[in-house]
Amino acid sequence: FVRCGISDTSLVEGLAAACAGAPQGALYIAADGFPLGDPKARIISNPNPRWTGSVRTALRYRKLQLSGLLDIRHGGVVANGSKGALWSYGTHKDTEHRAICTSTGCVADPNDPLSVRTFGKGGWYDGPVAGPGAGMAVPIGQNWYNGNLAPCAFTNYDEACLDDDGYVKLREVSVTYTLDAPWVQSSLGLGSIDIPRRAAAGPPTRFRGRSISAIPRAARSCSPSP
Repeated sequence: FVRCGISDTSLVEGLAAACAGAPQGALYIAADGFPLGDPKARIISNPNPRWTGSVRTALRYRKLQLSGLLDIRHGGVVANGSKGALWSYGTHKDTEHRAICTSTGCVADPNDPLSVRTFGKGGWYDGPVAGPGAGMAVPIGQNWYNGNLAPCAFTNYDEACLDDDGYVKLREVSVTYTLDAPWVQSSLGLGSIDIPRRAAAGPPTRFRGRSISAIPRAARSCSPSP
């Protein structure tokens, strides 16, 4: 997007004057109420998380153990090209709220207040704005999702599709049964056998599996990692 104090002032006539007094990085809104694309490539986000971590816990009752792994990623912003493509096709959930568009233009849907938005507030690209169209409410439909900057997968303007890349997800859940009957020791020479049942979630894949961990008799108090 064209932004005050960042984009070349020669890109838009009157940009310097429109941005006078606006904070650096303020989104420039043209007279039609929409932002403009800046053709100059620049860094617009940091995909790296501020921190990552995980929490594992386990609950054991006699020979049965239930454990889980929680995966946490905080921070990081990435361009979501898939969302931009779905916007273009009109199949993303966001496009359920859309203006009525025809060959002559777009007008607000009288039954949907979210078919009209104002750039810079109300959850619509929130932040400081400047320019002749700042504060103007505009109908949002095919004119934005398909015919403007929004379909970033096809326009090479990624800023419209930036998403928070943080998450908290349940990475794994497992149930383990410990088999330590006398025949395990006498027949196999082992202290015990753990029989786990795991369910793991992506990314990158979703899978389920079974494995058997054998514990030697001399190390029966150990819990090996699968």
